Amino acid sequence: MKSRIFLLVFVGIFVNNEAFGLSKEMAALQCKSKFRVPYSDIEKIKNRLMPETKEGKCMMACILKKLKVISKDGKFQVNTVKGWIANKYKDDTKKLNRAYAKADACAEELPTLGENECEYAVKILECSMRKKKLKIAT
Repeated sequence: MKSRIFLLVFVGIFVNNEAFGLSKEMAALQCKSKFRVPYSDIEKIKNRLMPETKEGKCMMACILKKLKVISKDGKFQVNTVKGWIANKYKDDTKKLNRAYAKADACAEELPTLGENECEYAVKILECSMRKKKLKIAT
């Protein structure tokens, strides 16, 4: 079953492209060169859909690692995401607090990386989409 999940939800929604050094576009280009990602997955990524192949998922893991969403030791870096959130919602305390709560919920839900960093990247993105739909009172 095809999963219609926005890719890079933390990146696409919360990141100001150049705010934290490496841009998401540069990370994507660097990671694309490391994997033989089929054209169909590149198109899915461009259209913010989850890639289906191992190569596409591994490219997403690479991007999340370069953007420091996944640490070198395989942990979801909630503080990195919170930095992006703070930058995005600096003028809206209500949205800021809701986004922080959603990021914290994913941090609690996500285990440390297992054997497969590619599938871990998928779990991060799936969690972000599930939490995005939640209504959190502030």
